[in-house]
Amino acid sequence: MRTGNPSCDNLRTNKHVFTLVQTGEEHVQNNTNWLDHTDIFNISNTVMNAMLNSTNSMGNAIELYFVNTLEGGSALGMRSSEGIVIASGGDGLAIVHEVLHDCGTKDIYTVDNQEAETPNPVPGPVSMDRVPSDWGGGYYPPDLTQRELVGRLIMRSGGIDGADTASRWDLPVGTVFGWRHVNPADGSSPKTLDQAGVGQSVIQRNPGSF
Repeated sequence: MRTGNPSCDNLRTNKHVFTLVQTGEEHVQNNTNWLDHTDIFNISNTVMNAMLNSTNSMGNAIELYFVNTLEGGSALGMRSSEGIVIASGGDGLAIVHEVLHDCGTKDIYTVDNQEAETPNPVPGPVSMDRVPSDWGGGYYPPDLTQRELVGRLIMRSGGIDGADTASRWDLPVGTVFGWRHVNPADGSSPKTLDQAGVGQSVIQRNPGSF
């Protein structure tokens, strides 16, 4: 299914409004090989590439592909330049998260490794140097930890069940300190504690699939 021309400029003035408008017909692809995907970020993944290249809107719309599972159910969505894929467990937040990736934002994490016995969470309280463009807005309680703040961000990925339970609704103005990939364009690269490009200041473009 294609959705057309949601402007990322809306997010700069009102971070509660994000509109996707369907401009094309829904198409059901009768190909069982495209229902379940693994190794989704491998650029040589021929099954994923075949699905994403089954149509081309030439950048004039976002192409959304709804499938059964991604990585056996551990991923809710993924974005590539050819389109956005959403698993059956994904919801509206998953779609917005991936569309914001298409606008230029990056992932941020509450912990370094959610599978480890000691996951190494983002340490310490929220402070001005950790949210330089969003300090002083009065939106968060003064005793909030940086991990808790990161957990509220729409661009937060992963998390630990029972610990990172906040709803992911918040889109900050600027960067936020947390765990991010050393190479934000490579989801397999190691993580580092640093400012992550998760806010409106890093939005570069309107989304579109090619």
